[in-house]
Amino acid sequence: MLIVLTLLEIIGRLTLVAALVAVPRSGVAAVSIAMASAVSTALRATLRGRVDARELRRAWDELLAGVRGQSLESLALKREDPDGLVTIVNSVREIAVLRGTLVPAAVGQAVTLATVAAFALVRLPAGWLLAAGACALPLVVAMRFSQRAQRREELRAFDAFVLVERDVRALFEGALELRAHAAEEPVVETVRAGAAQIASHHQRAQTLSAYFALLPGAVALFVAAVPRSWIEALAERSGWLDVGIIGGAGITLTMGLAGTLDAVSRSAPMRAAFRRIASKQAVDVAPHDASAASGEPIETVELAEVCLRYPSETSDTPHRLDLRLSRGGTVLSGPNGSGKSSATLIALGFLDASSGEVRINGAALAVSDLRWLRSRVAYLPQRNFVMPSESLAWHAALGGVVDLVRLREACEQMGLAPRLGPTGDDFSKRLGTLSGGERQRFLIARALARNADWLILDEPEVGLDARGRETLRAVLELEAASRIVLLIAHDSVVAPASFTPAVCTRGPGEGTTLTPFRRRDDVPKGSHATLID
Repeated sequence: MLIVLTLLEIIGRLTLVAALVAVPRSGVAAVSIAMASAVSTALRATLRGRVDARELRRAWDELLAGVRGQSLESLALKREDPDGLVTIVNSVREIAVLRGTLVPAAVGQAVTLATVAAFALVRLPAGWLLAAGACALPLVVAMRFSQRAQRREELRAFDAFVLVERDVRALFEGALELRAHAAEEPVVETVRAGAAQIASHHQRAQTLSAYFALLPGAVALFVAAVPRSWIEALAERSGWLDVGIIGGAGITLTMGLAGTLDAVSRSAPMRAAFRRIASKQAVDVAPHDASAASGEPIETVELAEVCLRYPSETSDTPHRLDLRLSRGGTVLSGPNGSGKSSATLIALGFLDASSGEVRINGAALAVSDLRWLRSRVAYLPQRNFVMPSESLAWHAALGGVVDLVRLREACEQMGLAPRLGPTGDDFSKRLGTLSGGERQRFLIARALARNADWLILDEPEVGLDARGRETLRAVLELEAASRIVLLIAHDSVVAPASFTPAVCTRGPGEGTTLTPFRRRDDVPKGSHATLID
């Protein structure tokens, strides 16, 4: 389809020039060619819409495949990318326009311009062509120089805009922190300075764009400087109409091609942002192997001699982690940086262990098992993704919860139902209308409503008051009776007495060691492990 569109671009432009050339020679031929040009132009316009739609769908598919294939660390970097997610989203349109419009147009303009040049070689004296080329070359060079300079100023304006956007967001979303620390005025001054830079760069870019307006005047000066007798002699030899057609078509096509190439150049940042995502391949989204028991529940989870060492670290976190989980509750505690959260990410297949392995129901975890495993897990990370302006139902769907009846029951368990209307099921309420503690209660309820085989809660007590922590402890006691529950907590108040304590500590020079102990007497002498009181 794209090849056909390119051919129609070439045919449409060539037949238009041919119709003009045919006017003094045959009126019938000129009309016929003009009609063919009109038909090809209409077909081109119709086909271009289909090509644009196809290329747009294709670009979105590539972007989404890249997002699904990115590692969590890589996606985190993209989130902090100065270009921003808005640029990445806009890049999809740029890629579609480039493939479906700019490339066929550029090819059509270049081929037609080459044809006009060949016609000029036949119809016009070589000396005239050399003179025209000698005069046109400096103009083209000057135009490209001004285009590059203009583009450079636009990029500088964009970079300044990104910084201003960041600081303006801080003024809106971080007003409390800024004013509480008397730090608002410096940010305001930074925004003002950034805005001045944007205005300056835009002014220079517009000044540079004025050079394009001088091009027709430069051409007119060139024509005016040529002696009248020379032009008349050229016209007598080649014909006034042919000279006008060649000159007009040459200038129009050259300007059009330059504009198309400039549009391609302007899309460079967008295309770079697109490539950073779409060039990646899927890494952990393989479907579950049909040969495995996809309906099999998770009965046991084992982390056998698991070690993880980050590139910037000199010790393992965790170090030789040996843990077996089955139905019931386990509470994992330890100092910050001891590898507690990393252990859960390894178990879920988000991080690759440096050594050791993860076993689910006695079998080593494979990539083909990841989708099945995650479909049977309810996970509450330390830092949840929230959009305060979106509804509770929207956030529930992010957690894989579509059964709002079960969600209402879970909200009742967490004591949140009174905030959800008279019937306790007003999930159209925006998450931003809840307090911090109520938001945490809802996120815990979302995890409970998933009815998963394995429930993982990473520091769920954060933001909860004393009553909320007592409620959480009672709920976890009930949940552990029917499924695997792994609780990572710093506050022992939220850990039910029936939960098996497991302590994670960092040994001196040895990384992190995790050992489960049921009684204080079980702790070996000299151990660096600590117990939950």
